[in-house]
Amino acid sequence: MGDGVYVIDPSGIGEVRNAVCDMTTDGGGFTQIVSWNPSAGDTLEDLTTLMTEEVNDMGLFRLLSDRLEWNDGGEGNNAPTRDAMAYKAEIDVPNGGELLYSLQYQGINLDGHGVWFYVESGTNPTPQNLDCVDHTAAPAYTASDRAWIPSYVCNNLDPLPTTQNWIWSRNEQLSVPDPVVSFHIRSLHADRGTCCELSTLSSFALWVR
Repeated sequence: MGDGVYVIDPSGIGEVRNAVCDMTTDGGGFTQIVSWNPSAGDTLEDLTTLMTEEVNDMGLFRLLSDRLEWNDGGEGNNAPTRDAMAYKAEIDVPNGGELLYSLQYQGINLDGHGVWFYVESGTNPTPQNLDCVDHTAAPAYTASDRAWIPSYVCNNLDPLPTTQNWIWSRNEQLSVPDPVVSFHIRSLHADRGTCCELSTLSSFALWVR
């Protein structure tokens, strides 16, 4: 058996569908949940097919040929823009909490911003961090914006707390406690007067086993 498209029945009651499976990494058995890459031709419509848009009031949200860009669209110091974005993919494939995870993301001049890539696992869904940076303490976000900050403490030291620029380039195998039930992308942006703050997402993918 090799990598490719297989017919799966996640519910076990005959509701079959096709799924892309990795049958070689670490003995195989990984099912693709999401995979999005504009350089391979994926569109914004493909993104919203893969993931449910829970909120998105970013002032800038645009797809270029090789990346998705977003920010709050503010116009300099004290601009009244504090924006939130959240996307979610439900996972109905039975799994033991093992993941293959890839990500290409860059943050530029993001003081006062937050970005979270995470999964939830277990019957009482508990967030499990994949990548995060939380610099949201200072800006005057509204309570409705802050409601989109995940409930776990972001202890990621990549970057260091004083750093405003970072790149995440991931291609990892990892595991979390309990079966994974959802995958999330969330972001808060606030204009604090620094030029050219921007999030760029070039690709991401998640597989479970």
